Amino acid sequence: MDRQASPPAKQPLIPLNLVLITSVVLLCAILTASGRVYYFNGPCGVNRVKDAGLALAGQFGAYQGAHDIAVSAARIALAGPAGELQKIYLETEKIEVPGCMEHAKSELVAMMDSDIEVFLVFMSEEASKADVTALMAQSSEHLEQYKKELKMVRECAPFCP
Repeated sequence: MDRQASPPAKQPLIPLNLVLITSVVLLCAILTASGRVYYFNGPCGVNRVKDAGLALAGQFGAYQGAHDIAVSAARIALAGPAGELQKIYLETEKIEVPGCMEHAKSELVAMMDSDIEVFLVFMSEEASKADVTALMAQSSEHLEQYKKELKMVRECAPFCP
């Protein structure tokens, strides 16, 4: 009459080792995926550096082409080529780059600014040869710094300071 109910059947427990191994594997997979995202698309990720580098290189190429035209123009015909150089300069200023490339971009913009100043001073006919030479040297210095900065960023990305 008094029958006791039998206890429910025990279900096998998942071994603790299996749970730990699975957790470690999942954690490693998540960390690896996060590292890849950071490496390629982080604040100074290689993809962002590559894209910004290409944008700056495109502007530099356009600037060099316009510069070559300006150099071959007569003094009285420099207004048009100088205006084109200023247009490229302003477009270059607007390019957004990762933080690690800001210095490279600012050196490129400074080079363009110094170079444009050479043409404007030359057009004014009041400049001495020493003024023009000093501005040209300043422009060359900025160009070299731009190249050094760009090389450094490409080598350290995505772990640039």
